[in-house]
Amino acid sequence: MATSLDGILTGLDDLSFSSNRVSESQTSDRAVGGNLGKDEFLQLLVCQMKNQDPLEPEKDTQFIAQLAQFSALEQMQNLNETATNSQAFGLVGKAVVINAKSTNGNITEVQGVVDYITMKNGSAQLSVNGQLYSIDDLAEVKQSYADVAKYLPSVEQTEAVFDKSNKSMVDINIDLGSGNYAAGSVAV
Repeated sequence: MATSLDGILTGLDDLSFSSNRVSESQTSDRAVGGNLGKDEFLQLLVCQMKNQDPLEPEKDTQFIAQLAQFSALEQMQNLNETATNSQAFGLVGKAVVINAKSTNGNITEVQGVVDYITMKNGSAQLSVNGQLYSIDDLAEVKQSYADVAKYLPSVEQTEAVFDKSNKSMVDINIDLGSGNYAAGSVAV
């Protein structure tokens, strides 16, 4: 009896070995740490269905729940991508810093103003200095001069006539910006 059991176990080892061979030959060229998509999910689901225990099969509700979870996740990813691409259109006219990766792997810092946005393969591309860069390469959005100017000190033009006979104070309006600034003296 032990001999026939060993023969069965040997047959099972061969079966699992050939199963591993099939799965190794069907692997795709995906970057390590890359995102799994719906194709990979469906492949996993089909593999799970093929390899389930025939005496205790998975309930169809479990498969439907997994599919619903994946569908919700995919919709959230699509919404996130749409929001990111929508925000890209707000960058037109803004000064930005791009960390561009060259073909040899070096990262070069590019500064300039975003001229326009274009969509390529579902991803926003920023046109800076006549070159297109992925929004993923965006490192910094600098404040425009108009944004900075409202916080800078300014002096309103005022005509002040000083009368020697009337030595009263002359009012001059000085806007020191939004910070906590104070003027020590004013020269006229």
